[in-house]
Amino acid sequence: MTIEENKEIALKFIKTLATCNIDKLLEMMADSAIWHVPGKPENFALAGPKTKSQLREILIPFFAQMPEGMKLVPCPSGITAEADRVAVEAESWAKMESGKIYNNQYHFLFTVREGKIHEVKEYLDTLHVKEIMFG
Repeated sequence: MTIEENKEIALKFIKTLATCNIDKLLEMMADSAIWHVPGKPENFALAGPKTKSQLREILIPFFAQMPEGMKLVPCPSGITAEADRVAVEAESWAKMESGKIYNNQYHFLFTVREGKIHEVKEYLDTLHVKEIMFG
């Protein structure tokens, strides 16, 4: 795959994540894919490496708290790619069931091979997630 094709796949993945369609999102990932959020799982439940099945279990209650869905927009100047790695900066917005506003900034690092996402490293404000989702 070319670098441009890898960028397209990563951007499509971001757009799919924003739809809250878990099945479609997971279809874009290789069977052995890993999603990693830095941090200590004992301090932040979403931290650490997650398989596709573990990711599904995390996303179901996460998206359920967003009755109007989520907006997730890549920053136009925040996309960089080299070989099979694509870095995307993005920002999300969602109104939660609780009435709180979830607004986070991200840096995603994707590894794309053979048209599938093989690894996601998601860097975000974990304290904001913890306050909005679990606080």
